[in-house]
Amino acid sequence: MHPARTPLAADVDFQALAHRYEVSGGDIRIAVLKAALAAAAEHRPDSAKRIHRHHFEASIEEVIAGKRVMGQSLFEGSPLLASAEGEPRWARDDVCVGAHRGPSG
Repeated sequence: MHPARTPLAADVDFQALAHRYEVSGGDIRIAVLKAALAAAAEHRPDSAKRIHRHHFEASIEEVIAGKRVMGQSLFEGSPLLASAEGEPRWARDDVCVGAHRGPSG
C-alpha cells in the first residue's frame, strides 16, 4: 500500500503509530492490509471511504494479540521438539504427538 495513493483520513499519524507499537515489518504489513480491508468494508460510498487511525490501531492490536496466542503452549513445561528423524515429539519421552511409534507404541 503506497501512502500517497491510499485514501487516508487526516487523523493518521504514522510516526505516532511507530512510536506506540514496536513491531516487525511483517507485522506492519499485515496490520496495514487489515486496516485497509476494515475501511473498505464500511457501509458508505467508495469515494467517502478512508483509512482512519482507529483502523490501524485495531489492526495492529489484533496482530499483536494473535502473536501472543501463537506463542502460548497448551502443555506448560512440555515444548514440542523435533526428533533427530524430524518427527514431532514432546520434551517428555512418554508423550508423543503426531508420530506413529510403530507396533509397540
